[in-house]
Amino acid sequence: DDATAAYNKALEINPLSDYAHASLGGMYAEMHQYDKAAPELEKAASLKPDNALLQVSLGDAYLNLGQDDKALAAFDRAVDISATPLIWNNIAYQLSLKKAHLDRAQQYAESAVAATAAALRNTTLDQLSDRDLGLVSSLAAYWDTLGWVHFVKGDLDMAEKYVLSAWNLGEHADIGDHLGQIYEKRGQKEQAIRAYALALQAPL
Repeated sequence: DDATAAYNKALEINPLSDYAHASLGGMYAEMHQYDKAAPELEKAASLKPDNALLQVSLGDAYLNLGQDDKALAAFDRAVDISATPLIWNNIAYQLSLKKAHLDRAQQYAESAVAATAAALRNTTLDQLSDRDLGLVSSLAAYWDTLGWVHFVKGDLDMAEKYVLSAWNLGEHADIGDHLGQIYEKRGQKEQAIRAYALALQAPL
């Protein structure tokens, strides 16, 4: 409530603050109040038409409101603005969470993985850069997304292949949780419990 009041006060002072509109919309989205999030994100996107991440957030809000046509249009605008692995991955993950348009989600996730793997192809330990380390971390996230798309589609073999690889590369809580759900779905109770326990100890 305090945050809402503060953002609304900021908008009284400057109604054209894209930051305030985006932050307010993002907060509503975190609270799953998508009917309130969408108008704020629409305003922010109109003020910052070249911001791809805003379009992804707007598409996610539409998706959660059941307005798939608007959601896909926003996602398409995001890709038009920035056809990059981060944008492809973020769209794919949002689609997978809603179990919607999974073929498109798989294409985006595969594109993110392929582009990032290509960028790392000639990496060597003796010439390792901060950029390379960042790409490795991103690759783990993109493998996880691709694996989760396969999980939602019911292909547990492919899901485990990618999510386990993601976990081995970057032990993050979300990835461990996904791995636990895959094992649970397979009926592998002990492995699921171990994965969940490791996820609880892993960084977010």
